[in-house]
Amino acid sequence: MSETANIERDFKRKVCDELSIQSEGIDRYIVSTPLTFEDGDKLPIVLKKENGDWVLSDEGHTFMQLTYDLDDSDLQQGTRGEIIDRALSAFRLKNRQGELILPIEEGRYGDSLYNFIQALLKIDDVRYLSRERVRSTFFEDFKRFVDRAIPEKRRSYKWHDPHKDPQANYEVDYRLNGTEKPLFVFALDSDSKVKDATINLHQFEKWGLEFDSLGVFEDQETVNRKVLARFTDICGKLFSNLAAAEERFDKTFPNFVKEAIPAGPYRPPFSHTLRNIVGFKPESAWLPIRTIEKAEQQNDRDAGGDRAVGDVEDRIAEGIVMEVDEVDHATDP
Repeated sequence: MSETANIERDFKRKVCDELSIQSEGIDRYIVSTPLTFEDGDKLPIVLKKENGDWVLSDEGHTFMQLTYDLDDSDLQQGTRGEIIDRALSAFRLKNRQGELILPIEEGRYGDSLYNFIQALLKIDDVRYLSRERVRSTFFEDFKRFVDRAIPEKRRSYKWHDPHKDPQANYEVDYRLNGTEKPLFVFALDSDSKVKDATINLHQFEKWGLEFDSLGVFEDQETVNRKVLARFTDICGKLFSNLAAAEERFDKTFPNFVKEAIPAGPYRPPFSHTLRNIVGFKPESAWLPIRTIEKAEQQNDRDAGGDRAVGDVEDRIAEGIVMEVDEVDHATDP
């Protein structure tokens, strides 16, 4: 009996009779079993020789199929990454740059195939750790979404007011900045988290903070109606689940998705510049100050404000406004 026939017999004895191996190339065989992944796809199992030793391989197909539903980063960290690492360790598989390998030791072909199949099925389970079924991945998925959508310099994770709340009793999952008012974002997976967010928003209002607010639910339909009603009374915007947030956030809050416009150097108001240079009191120079304040307002509306500042400062330097006292006294009511 040939070596491959002995291997196939041991496979059947340890796994099931309804499997077969088909030759595809030199020392390379496709192992067909009636076992499938939950979505119906056949398990990708190849028996081949490497450096004279038999190994089982998926030739990279398991992770490739998972990336149809998940990002590569999802498979390397968080709850999903932990499950994959435990499966590889428990069944002694090696991850060789995305290809799952199990060396067959001491002629234990059937045992090796059984372990390889169990590992593939266990790893594929992470595909079904959906946001609706596994609460523990919701915060990971939420954080990954925000980190991808918002530039790093415009987001603060687990923010609290350092002056009014140094103990971090009133925390925000994310504070998004770079606009006139920051956006406080809460990830909400339970009644208790919604209650905490409600309390925090009320406290922020008591402190007089200026902000907008957003609540992202794991599943809004599971939240107690009274708890939800109190939260919606104070929260500015809601997304019923993370999928809705991923689809609608950039349309609802486009200013936060864009790169922040870098702030220019601080320049004091024109009236302050005039006071400092000329050295007179506002009450003795009300007309020029009013004129300058109008220029300030125009400067706020005019993108060419730097030129306006320069014009005023040049005029002051040239002595054009040095006769302001005479003008003021002449026009003083």
